[in-house]
Amino acid sequence: MAVRDNGLDYAWSKPSISAIQAGGYKFVLRYLSWLPNAKVISASEYQSLRSAGIDTALNWEYTADEALQGAGTGTTSGTEAVRQARALGYPNGCTIYFSVDFDQTASQAPACNAYLRAARDVVHAAGYRMGVYGGFPAVGRALNAGVVDDAWQTFAWSAGQWEPRANLRQVQNGITVGGADCDLDQRVGPTYFAGETTSPDLLLLEDEDMHLELTTVGQNHVFSNPSRATGRKTWLMLSCDFGDGVIRVATHGGTAGSGWTVKSYTVKADADLVAAQLLDQTVAKVSVVLESGTGTFSVDAVTTPVAA
Repeated sequence: MAVRDNGLDYAWSKPSISAIQAGGYKFVLRYLSWLPNAKVISASEYQSLRSAGIDTALNWEYTADEALQGAGTGTTSGTEAVRQARALGYPNGCTIYFSVDFDQTASQAPACNAYLRAARDVVHAAGYRMGVYGGFPAVGRALNAGVVDDAWQTFAWSAGQWEPRANLRQVQNGITVGGADCDLDQRVGPTYFAGETTSPDLLLLEDEDMHLELTTVGQNHVFSNPSRATGRKTWLMLSCDFGDGVIRVATHGGTAGSGWTVKSYTVKADADLVAAQLLDQTVAKVSVVLESGTGTFSVDAVTTPVAA
């Protein structure tokens, strides 16, 4: 697979923004964990990375083998990961990765996948994508079980094998960047980081995808969920070319008694592309209205190319 670009992940030792840029690194992955913890990304660091145009993703890791604790821990860790991601301003639609940071055996996979599944349920409910970090066996088993959307594979515990569905790879440990100890990563396919200027799914357009432009306050647009009953997932993406505004999104289950669920989103021209929410199989119809603002606002319903 062709390498899109190179990036870094690091924990306690942090390179400067200038060192990252001088090295030509386009993205970083940083930690979330139970606090207090010096390896966790701070709000100021996150804002500095984003202000410098460095794509940024988040990975939850408390202990290397936390995933062995199963579903209960997946729920509590997923909840805290979401809380920290939101506090940073990490956009909806981006991936939160969860570590399986050991040489997983087949007998350990059920507990790990239960952990990931429980974390996924929390992460999805908050509007984020679910990812896993680990070696070849762990990421492959998680993808096969359907408990994650994205995978970040390390060369460790991989015996030279690369999982083709893992679009993010950690290829070398222990490189020095600006005096800091870092790991080298490569993007080899679509990823969902804060700062990516387009949704990678837009490179895989299918008949189910659609695009709307909202320019008139109060005008209502209603459409059917493109992926209902297909087993695929659709992400509703909101963005603005210039100006700030508020877009109201309402979803309906399609039955007489289900009613509309309504949420409003503030969209800013200087913000990243935002995936407002996941349209799952319970959503039949969607309504979008520009509540306020001036400018050109975009709504894209982007369907994954394969069943979840």
